[in-house]
Amino acid sequence: MSDGIHEKTLSKTGKPVGRPRNTPEGGKNVLFYLPKTVIEYIKSQGGSSWIRRKALEEMKIRGKEKGGNRNAD
Repeated sequence: MSDGIHEKTLSKTGKPVGRPRNTPEGGKNVLFYLPKTVIEYIKSQGGSSWIRRKALEEMKIRGKEKGGNRNAD
C-alpha cells in the first residue's frame, strides 16, 4: 500500500507530471548560478540547445568526447 507521497503524479493523459529527474540517455537537469547578462545572452543564442552544442564542440576539440587526454589544459 502506497503512502501517496512518493508516487509519481500523472496527468490526465497518463504521463508523469514535472521535469524528468534523469533522461533515458542518462542526462540530468543541473542548476547553475549565472549573472543576468549571461542568462540573456544564452537565451538569445538558443538556450540549453546552444549550451549543449557548444559543450559538445569543445569536447571534440579537446578530444574528451571519447575519453581522450583529460589533462590537455
